[in-house]
Amino acid sequence: MSADQHVAVLGTGLMGSSIATLLRKYRYPVRCFDAGSRPSVQGDSGLVICDSIGDAVRDAFLVIEAVFEDIGVKQDVYREVEQHNTIAPIASNTSSLVPSLLSAAMDSPERLVVAHFFNPADLVPLVELVPHPGSSADAVETVRCVLESMDRTVISLDRECPGFVANRLQAAIVREALALVAEGIATPEMIDTAVTSCLGARWAVAGPLRTIDSAGLDVWQAICAQLFPILSAVNTRSRAIDELVSRGRLGMKAGEGFFEYTEEDVAAHRSRLELTLRRPTI
Repeated sequence: MSADQHVAVLGTGLMGSSIATLLRKYRYPVRCFDAGSRPSVQGDSGLVICDSIGDAVRDAFLVIEAVFEDIGVKQDVYREVEQHNTIAPIASNTSSLVPSLLSAAMDSPERLVVAHFFNPADLVPLVELVPHPGSSADAVETVRCVLESMDRTVISLDRECPGFVANRLQAAIVREALALVAEGIATPEMIDTAVTSCLGARWAVAGPLRTIDSAGLDVWQAICAQLFPILSAVNTRSRAIDELVSRGRLGMKAGEGFFEYTEEDVAAHRSRLELTLRRPTI
């Protein structure tokens, strides 16, 4: 990579800003653009805030897209990127949209892959790399090399699917958690304690499949027979989440969601994540 090459980050909200932070931590020159916000990374000579997509992506060797989770918005961004940069791979940070649909309106769909970071991207090591059937090997390899150079743990899916891997696992747990609360079996506090004091701690050492291996698959054969028929099978949006969103209770960023948060609470949450997830940096 020559000195004038850079990574373009399009979208500087919560995820885009933390991706830019990660890139700068590993000394990648970064040029950002967002139509409505500014990145939280400030006072860094290696990060340039641009006034247009064209200024951000021109001469970039990689473009990371982290705009609003709307396929039309994303496809508009890709069309504009293609007007100013005809070579660089485009890595979308979408959390659910499959790359074959995202790339459908592109002149060069082979340039697009998904690189799904998790919040906060500068702390959580996992990134899901998801090509579509037409993604070029060069695009996949460029994105993989950048991710691995930043000490990310990359899992590359064999084929695309909505929600990828981690969010599908997370959604299954969240669905059952919401059902337990709705049925009056447990409070939100009890749900989170069950995870932080047991499941989360165990899964940090070994994932769910190795965990059930350790318990014995004959034991889990019986557990599955007993529990699978009664687990939540709701296939619509959560009423509880809909109600909270309608009241403006959007979570930590709004100061209230299932729980209430002060600025100190949010800072403490970040500190706990850092202690748990921090890896050595260069």
